[in-house]
Amino acid sequence: MFRKIIVPVLLIAVLALSGCTQNIHGGGVVTLSQTEVNGVPGQLGTATMAISFTCNDAKNKLSGVLVWNDQTNNVKFTARLPQTPVAAVFGVATCAEAAAIAQDAGISLNLALINTQGQMSGQAFVAVGEPGSALSCGSASGVIVVTANALPAYIAGGCLDRGNIVFN
Repeated sequence: MFRKIIVPVLLIAVLALSGCTQNIHGGGVVTLSQTEVNGVPGQLGTATMAISFTCNDAKNKLSGVLVWNDQTNNVKFTARLPQTPVAAVFGVATCAEAAAIAQDAGISLNLALINTQGQMSGQAFVAVGEPGSALSCGSASGVIVVTANALPAYIAGGCLDRGNIVFN
């Protein structure tokens, strides 16, 4: 079950699933089952999210945005990925290759840059599992968000309880 998120497992998944992206959009309320802020366990609660990542097949470029708001732990950010060659992000040449890997795993893994007052202030990694995948909560999507090179350092995971995320 998704309830126990272990950071080393996430890092292994990031490496093993490199190339995992599907067109994904939607959002809603995520009930958090684990949070960590600056290395200290955070408060459990809910976070709202909006996500949209697409891969342009004609250009083999990925772009997207993640908006995250965890009011309980006072962590909110918008992370964007401008049109970037899919090879630069995932190490595969085409959107089709990246989508095939993601389709098999049932997980969309994306990264974007956090921008604060016009300056890049970190990176955000987001993994969203399709219902029934290894990263799911039964019939609901599981969500993991990790920031890197950002203050605060943040890890959160939980289940999408209200809302909808569409994979295609």
